Amino acid sequence: MRLLSIPSVRAVETATAIANQLNCKIEVDDGFSELDFGDWSGIPVAQLEEDSRYQRWKEDPWLNAPPRGESLTAMRLRLFQSVSKLTTSMAAAGQPLILVIHFFPLLVLFSILAVGKEVRCDNASISRLLNR
Repeated sequence: MRLLSIPSVRAVETATAIANQLNCKIEVDDGFSELDFGDWSGIPVAQLEEDSRYQRWKEDPWLNAPPRGESLTAMRLRLFQSVSKLTTSMAAAGQPLILVIHFFPLLVLFSILAVGKEVRCDNASISRLLNR
């Protein structure tokens, strides 16, 4: 069993509970980290509602990025690189993988691994992907 977590406190806390149950170690990897919200980090959404840049981002977060942040397309490239490294290292091992990540990386990960399929992900959800 391989357990990988992003470095955020919430994710590591969740990964720790999983690791304790499965008796495995946690690998921390920032390649799967949450979307970089740049200048919007820590600002409540209610304060951004009047910002035209935020409205553009909401309309198409794949092409529009927060100021000094990243778009979902940029995040997709980052995640694709991380997924490529991960699958290469795991190909020979054939072991299951648990990822503890946040909403936007999961959304983008689905766009990489389940091309053409609409997959819903919710906060605090468990998603299972099978290689068939």
